[in-house]
Formats: sequence, structure tokens, C-alpha cells
Amino acid sequence: MAGILTSFIGAIPLGTLNVTAFQLALRRGKSEALWFSVAVVLIELIVVTLMYWGAKKWALTPRAKKWIFPLGALLLLYLSMTHLLNTSPQSVSNFQLPEFKSAFLLGLLMSSLNPLQFPFWMAWNKAYQEKGWFGIGQSGFVFYLTGIGGGTIAALWIFILLGEWSQKTPGDYQGTIELILGLLYLAFALYFVFLALKNRFQPNK
Repeated sequence: MAGILTSFIGAIPLGTLNVTAFQLALRRGKSEALWFSVAVVLIELIVVTLMYWGAKKWALTPRAKKWIFPLGALLLLYLSMTHLLNTSPQSVSNFQLPEFKSAFLLGLLMSSLNPLQFPFWMAWNKAYQEKGWFGIGQSGFVFYLTGIGGGTIAALWIFILLGEWSQKTPGDYQGTIELILGLLYLAFALYFVFLALKNRFQPNK
């Protein structure tokens, strides 16, 4: 129960992953968005496992952040441009950036380049271990992981359904949706740039 509640609440606030699940459902349908969500959960479970068995060893070091933040910003900027170029019918005929054909690969990349999940799960794993809210041992940990996967999928499924519903909106609103998604990705990209610059000027520990 601890795993499913934590992952569900953590995946509900607007972020890069649930926004992408929404846009995939909007553009390609539920099936593609679900493959993306499966990839996101796969990376998340790997991160949780690393944080659980060796939090200090696998903590995101300043050296790792120097790579992850810029790469994440570039990916988000690319996604932003793919949407902003689709805000009007004229832009489609002029120029388009190629999209990721594999939603699963996109999910792996975006989840891997999401540095915010490292401190998130490090803190929650430590808190739950101290409180003894999940059993110690392989069976208890597997149950914990199952809950995390289920909670993330449930949260992303809400955005997938919203994306599917948005498919039915009149064509006049499609450009507005593309603009909003593009601006959201741009905001996320700028935030990652801020984190990259902040980390760059911090002394290595």
C-alpha cells in the first residue's frame, strides 16, 4: 500500500512523464501511450531497487548530474519544438522535426533522464525502512515494487484517458493543445537548464 500510494501521488502533479503520456494518447492512441508508461515504470523500478539496496552508493552524484541535466534539457527542448512547429496548419507544410517512432524507447529515455526521481525515492525508501512499513526480505520488497508499478501506471492512465478524450476535440483546438504542450516542455527544459547551471557551480563532493 505504501508503494502504490507514494508512486500514484508522485506521478499525479504535472510533469514531463505524465504530459508525454497525454500527448502520445492524443497523437497515437492509448496503445502507444501504454507502452511508454511500461518503459517509465521499468526504469522507475530499477531506480527504486538501486536506492533501496545501496542508497549512498547509487545516489546521483554531481558528476552524474552534469550529464543528466543537460541531456534531459536537450530532449525536452526537442519535444517542445516538435509541438510548437505543429501549432498551425501552415507549420506542418513548412517544416517538421521527426518524432520518436518507438514510444517504449522514448519512455526509457525520459525516465532515465529524470533526475528528480533519485532523491524522491531515496527519501521515501529511507522513511519506510525506518518505520518498518514494508517487510524486510525479498518477498516484502517484491510487494513494494509491485505497488510502485501499479501506482505509477494508474496515475499515467488518467493522463492517457485525458489524451484520448482530447482527440475528440474540434480541429480548432488542436493547435491550442499543441501550443500548450510545447510551452510546457519548454518550461521543463528551462528548469533542467537551471538545475544544470546550479549543479555546475557547486563544488564536487
